[in-house]
Amino acid sequence: MAVRKPVRKPSPERTVLIIDVGTSSVKAALFDETGRTLRSADTPIVTAVPHPGWAEQDPAAWWKATVDAVQGLAIDIQPIAITLTGSMQNVILLGRDGASVRPALLYSDARVTAAEIAAVKAQLPPDFENRIGNRAEPALCLFRLDWLLNHEIDTMTAVERVLFGAKDAVIHRMTGRAVVDPTCATTTGLLNLAERHWDATILGSIGLSLRILPDILDADALAGPLLPEPAGALGLKPGIPVYVGAGDGGATAWGTSSEQHDRPHAYLGTTGWIAATMPHSVAKPPRDAYTLAAPVGTDVIVISPFLAAGLAIDWFAHVAGRPVAELYAAAGSASGRRFPIGPCAAPSSASIATTRRKRWPMPCSKASPTPSATISTRCRSSPPPSRSPAASPAA
Repeated sequence: MAVRKPVRKPSPERTVLIIDVGTSSVKAALFDETGRTLRSADTPIVTAVPHPGWAEQDPAAWWKATVDAVQGLAIDIQPIAITLTGSMQNVILLGRDGASVRPALLYSDARVTAAEIAAVKAQLPPDFENRIGNRAEPALCLFRLDWLLNHEIDTMTAVERVLFGAKDAVIHRMTGRAVVDPTCATTTGLLNLAERHWDATILGSIGLSLRILPDILDADALAGPLLPEPAGALGLKPGIPVYVGAGDGGATAWGTSSEQHDRPHAYLGTTGWIAATMPHSVAKPPRDAYTLAAPVGTDVIVISPFLAAGLAIDWFAHVAGRPVAELYAAAGSASGRRFPIGPCAAPSSASIATTRRKRWPMPCSKASPTPSATISTRCRSSPPPSRSPAASPAA
């Protein structure tokens, strides 16, 4: 059941519906024209682990959770638009009827062995990393696609479309169109980052057809109108425009106004990262940091991860002898001054999130913002880039 979290009764006549298809839950929120949250609701999602290292979810469960979350809003004023965000770097296989032919392989799925990854790398073009603008990390979607081609060929022959974002599976259900935003497309290992299109040479090296890939559209592009059948399930009117939106990594950057070249942002979850938007010519990928196509335009987002973020706050709470929530509250009321918290002291924060998740990441942070940096504590559903074998390489 969706858990409804009413903020205030909606009074404006124009609202926008935002849906976040995350790993642990689907969240829906209704906003007015000023960006004020009117209502929100969420429905949990379960991850299946059929074998050690595997991680799968049923796209049909994403849709059901979306329906429950949107219905939980009890919308009485029809939104003028719908857009979505969600986890990236998944492998979602759709058949000719538009339904998934098997559970989706999540970004955290680690079924592909080191030997299999090495075999694929040997087939890739010598300039592969220059083409994709990133290192050939194991969590790129192409390695899981190759695994499916080798281990589930009967399944792959029934595939009509491949999607990579959880939100894109929901958009397909809403509009019948297969799309992906540039940020999410970067995490596949199939995108030519400089040209911002699918790379035919890379596809040919693993025997994957361009025909089954989704259309790459900017986050502000129209995916299509809401179709009658899904509209009825959601309790909405058909024809509402559905926009592509951005994968969670791109949405975090845009949600903190970090599309500006002089405005980097930090994300602090259990792990975290520092990111900045810049022209592709300035980033000059590939580099040691990860480089993602920006959701809109031709810029890229350069992301440098670190593993000790929210975990460090948990450690600090233990040292200070005070609960994390109490530290958040104190930081939020500090207004730029230092305050005692036990044996240590902590800086103030202008952006504190108190909601914690069981899975990565838990949106908790505290830091001192500067004119050129924004601290983001928005919920994310997929891990930030990490050089750790246990984490995904894409934001």
